[in-house]
Amino acid sequence: MLEGIVSAVLNRLLGSYVKGFQKENLKIAIGTGDVVLENLELKEDALDQFDLPVTIKKGFLGKLNLQVPWKQIKSKPAIITLDQVFFIAGPKTTYDESSEQRKQHLIKLKKLEQDELVKEAAL
Repeated sequence: MLEGIVSAVLNRLLGSYVKGFQKENLKIAIGTGDVVLENLELKEDALDQFDLPVTIKKGFLGKLNLQVPWKQIKSKPAIITLDQVFFIAGPKTTYDESSEQRKQHLIKLKKLEQDELVKEAAL
């Protein structure tokens, strides 16, 4: 039962980065708070949300170790360790004009905000 809950939560959190997430790849040690995932395949669009000019052609994550301090969850951080991350990246082949226009618009807005702050400071 606990594996099913942890699996669902991890799938929701990692689903945009890895494909074929299965409970069989999951090992849980409740007493120590360790959750281990092994042999995961990275999705081709895993880096898209970071707006990088590259895409993953093929990628693998050998091991993901999550240490959750269950007894002190409010005062101590959870620690995620990635081991054996391998991927082949290549340039993005598509150009998204609307995305580029949004970037330019945000740059202009930030510049306007800075100009207004300078004017206010001068007054």
